[in-house]
Amino acid sequence: MSEVFRVLSVVDINTFFGLDRHRDVDWSLDTLRRLLDEHRVFRALTYSLRGVHFDFVLGNRETAAAAARDERLVPVVTFDPRRYLDCVEEARRCLGEGLRVFRVFPDVQGWTLSDLHFLRVMEILAEGQGALMVRAAAPGQPSLAARVLGSLGIPVVLLGVGYSTFGELLAALLTSEHLYCDSHMFNTPGACETVCREAGADRLMLGTGLPERYFSSAYLMVERAELTEDERGAILGGNAARVLLGQEV
Repeated sequence: MSEVFRVLSVVDINTFFGLDRHRDVDWSLDTLRRLLDEHRVFRALTYSLRGVHFDFVLGNRETAAAAARDERLVPVVTFDPRRYLDCVEEARRCLGEGLRVFRVFPDVQGWTLSDLHFLRVMEILAEGQGALMVRAAAPGQPSLAARVLGSLGIPVVLLGVGYSTFGELLAALLTSEHLYCDSHMFNTPGACETVCREAGADRLMLGTGLPERYFSSAYLMVERAELTEDERGAILGGNAARVLLGQEV
């Protein structure tokens, strides 16, 4: 696989845009698009922060409008199960419109993956063959995700796992074939190689955390890992395209 192909087929599964109510930072859509241009990202899964902190229905519409203006952007649906009936309606609407990837924020919104109102929405996602992304950085979170979500039969991507929960992540990946992980918090040499060796290269995807985090931190961890070219290409874009987008890069 050539260097040009790898660059052109980069799929970043972990980006966002919008106003952060806690910090005075420029995380606008224009900033995200500029960074995607700079790093030549082929596709970026993204969501509006409005859907996390304020109103997920309006946030999802804002994300869809952004994606309609930029073909690189793939809209990620957000929801907050505390508004249970709205979640049910929104999940069905989005699935009906062909939006497949959903993301939740229990650590920000104050609920857990084992809560029944969340699991009822997950049943709708499973019926609609959706996919889920969730942060699993804290101790216990990868295990909880494996126990609660691993048997749903849909792809579940665990985000933000780093050194302190890396062993737990490996055990979770081996528990369910439907679990995947992103790379944006990998900060230990050999992390990518270990995931590939223990769970398979098809379980790891590039996620950067743009625009909050540096693209190169996550990208170079994969680019400089001791992997085969096929493994590297799969992590940088092929896995996300196949599992989350239903296509081949």
